[in-house]
Amino acid sequence: MPFNRRGEEPQLSVVSSEDELLNAVEMDIRNLQSKGYHYVAVICKTAEESARVHDELHSRLPVRLVTKETPNFQKGTLVLPAYLAKGVEFDAVIIYDGSAERYGRETERKLFYTACTRAMHLLHIFSLGEPNRFLPSVKAKTMIANSL
Repeated sequence: MPFNRRGEEPQLSVVSSEDELLNAVEMDIRNLQSKGYHYVAVICKTAEESARVHDELHSRLPVRLVTKETPNFQKGTLVLPAYLAKGVEFDAVIIYDGSAERYGRETERKLFYTACTRAMHLLHIFSLGEPNRFLPSVKAKTMIANSL
């Protein structure tokens, strides 16, 4: 039986550097936590990217890394690769880098779809440069370092 979920429209933000991306994701996580989101996922494309992003964010925020050895998903903000997100839902999902560079091949369409559909209420997609072609035409909010 189909059902509707309440939430905001998906948000796409384009940034121009890795530093801007990390700062924007950090700000977004803080904002989501302040609004009471208890299950937030920062979804990266690979395990390697997830580990790197976790290392960067862990010094700034309470985040946990999910690997294939993680026995269960706990409440809080988790950083995980897209392939481990299948079958799990979160209050809010942040796609760490949904750029054409990260998800440019047709073979990556399902992986990107899986990542995006893990959000129950809120989806924020960040793109380091040009967004991937699997996103419907949506007006992107361009992030500027000074506005963060």
